[in-house]
Amino acid sequence: MGQEAKNLVINNGLDANKIIEMLNNAYASELIAWFQYIAPIDVVFGQQRINIIDEFKKHADEELEHAKLLSQRIVQLGGIPIMTLDWNNISSCKFIQPTNFNVLSLLQDNLHSERCAIKLYKGIMDATQDGDKITFKIARNILMDELEHEQDLEDFIKDIGE
Repeated sequence: MGQEAKNLVINNGLDANKIIEMLNNAYASELIAWFQYIAPIDVVFGQQRINIIDEFKKHADEELEHAKLLSQRIVQLGGIPIMTLDWNNISSCKFIQPTNFNVLSLLQDNLHSERCAIKLYKGIMDATQDGDKITFKIARNILMDELEHEQDLEDFIKDIGE
């Protein structure tokens, strides 16, 4: 833990424990997103399957990088990243159990998850913009990636629909 990292937050009137809780929520969400992208790649079928598998792998790697950034920030603030596999009970962005492995269905499931993440990071930014510039910057950078993911998925859905 970096005592000064925590002091900077506290001295700016924020509750470090509340920020750690928000970050653990986001951390769980990123782990869920990683799993949601990577788990079905061997069984996905349909139009543009190979391109979509490649995109899912890329997104999964990025979600795991987000989780690492969040974990590091949690530790800097004196917290402990969640150490349970019970991600769905911690995350506000729930795992969507695939019921159909068609590319369009999986794209729509992941689009829903990306939109949830966008709301999550917007909330973290709102909560930290005046008192925790580091967490704000991390959330902003991740939000930019999530917005890009949303666009990628929307583009694939549009291409398949045409």
